[in-house]
Amino acid sequence: MSNKGKSQDEALNNENSKSTNSFYHEENSVKLDGSAHDLLQFRDCCESLREFIKNTWQRKKSQEKINASQFAFLMISIKELNRRTQFRIRKSREITAENKNKVDQLHLGLQNLLYEVAHLENEIQTCLEFRSRHEDIKLIPVEEFYEKTGRKVGSLSEHQETLERLHWELEQRKALSDSCDKLKSAVESTSQTIKKKRNYLASFGPKLKDVAESTLIIQELMDLPFTNENEQYNLAFLLPSPLYILYSLLKSYISMSGSSENFFI
Repeated sequence: MSNKGKSQDEALNNENSKSTNSFYHEENSVKLDGSAHDLLQFRDCCESLREFIKNTWQRKKSQEKINASQFAFLMISIKELNRRTQFRIRKSREITAENKNKVDQLHLGLQNLLYEVAHLENEIQTCLEFRSRHEDIKLIPVEEFYEKTGRKVGSLSEHQETLERLHWELEQRKALSDSCDKLKSAVESTSQTIKKKRNYLASFGPKLKDVAESTLIIQELMDLPFTNENEQYNLAFLLPSPLYILYSLLKSYISMSGSSENFFI
């Protein structure tokens, strides 16, 4: 047996003596970047296996002894390369799955950030489109505001200036509201006073009528035609304007002439 055959037998014995721990150690020792080297070894093993099968067929015809250890060595080498390839594939899948999970997490984080950005953009747009009620309020002009408050023009920012004008407007409206309430109270009090006086004056009518009726006898005795003249005045108000003027002139003439005759329309 040649030296090559002996080395193959030794390699076969070493391969068979591997334990379970060495199996897992081999799995852990497989590197992902060694696939090109394993491919070259696999091609060499396949070429050697083809050559061995060819030689074995020729030896079988010539009834020569076949070296089975070399065949076993080649098969074990191919199995080892296949096993290492499977280990490498498993590791690649695990790394791929791990990286995929990382990518998914990053993508999820990106989606959350994009959603938050969209939400903030919507909030910003809402704030930009917001129309405050103070824009519909007619505020004091800026120049007049600075003049009345005694401040220097431009000493406040636009925002602070608007706030100060709104505060000033609020104070002015409060003062006007208080004045309005006081005026309403005064008007109400005056209305009550006028109502009382009207009621008091209205109570004189029946009393004066009673007094006038009680003086009729005295008027007749003293020849004082106050009641008749009053009735004539009331009837004269019903006359048209030209006739009323004529009546007034005639009445004045009778009063000045001293005639005691009654005058009737």
